[in-house]
Amino acid sequence: MIIVIDDPKSVVQVALEFLTTELNVCRADAGFATPKHDSYVPITEFRNAITNPPSITGLELPNQHCAMQIVWQSDHPVVIDNVVENEFLLDLKQIFSAAECKSMLLQKLAWDGNPIGIACIDYTNQFHTWSEDEINYMY
Repeated sequence: MIIVIDDPKSVVQVALEFLTTELNVCRADAGFATPKHDSYVPITEFRNAITNPPSITGLELPNQHCAMQIVWQSDHPVVIDNVVENEFLLDLKQIFSAAECKSMLLQKLAWDGNPIGIACIDYTNQFHTWSEDEINYMY
């Protein structure tokens, strides 16, 4: 397979499709930013055709929110088994409800030790308890 490196969005979409298929999740998305940006916006995604979740691209999250900063500061995937009842996400409930997020696994993306973005996989059709294998796969 030939991947056009000149089109980074396409390269990321291939990776997101792979994650979605391998882990059988509803949606995978990614965006590029740093911990200092005011907002975080997923720029591309891959959605499972069977579960048909809503698009999350263009959804703006307050990047300085404590939940986002936890992702930026962690070297390991951040697990959120139940988005609705997570105390760190209460004031973001409306945003995640619009995207139908039920359970999420987020991973900071880094290049040469510097944070450059976030990748996220999630379930939209049910709550999910993330296994060690899934967490390690994302890591």
